[in-house]
Amino acid sequence: MGLNGVDNGVIYFNHVIIPKENLLDRFTAVNDEGKFESPIASDNRRFFTMLGTLVGGRIGIPRSGNSASKSGLTIAIRYGDQRRQFGPEGGTEVPILNYRTHQRRLMPLLANVYAIHFSLQYLTKKILKSKRR
Repeated sequence: MGLNGVDNGVIYFNHVIIPKENLLDRFTAVNDEGKFESPIASDNRRFFTMLGTLVGGRIGIPRSGNSASKSGLTIAIRYGDQRRQFGPEGGTEVPILNYRTHQRRLMPLLANVYAIHFSLQYLTKKILKSKRR
C-alpha cells in the first residue's frame, strides 16, 4: 500500500537481445547455459546488497538540498547584516538583522541547517564505515 505514491517506472522489451558483456551484472550473472549465478548465495543478502548501492544517492539528495539552503541563508544573513534601515533620529541606521522579527525568521532556519549538516555527516560516516566491512 505504501508504494502507490512512489513514482516507479516499468519498461518491457520484447524480441530484444542484449549482449552478455552489456549486462549490469556486478552481483549476478547468467552463465553460457543461460542459468542464473551469483557470488552471494542468499536472496535476501543479494537484495540488500543491491539496495545498499542506492543509499549513497539517497544521502546525496538531502546533502545537495542542505547545501542550497546554506547558500541561501548565507546570502540572507549577510544581506540582513549589511542592509540598514531606520534608527534613532539623527543617528545612523541600524542593520535589519538587529531586529527580532528578522532574527526570528532566519535563526531557526540556520539552526535547522546546522542540525541537518551534522546529522548527514554522521550518517555518511556510518554508511562509509559499514561499507568497509
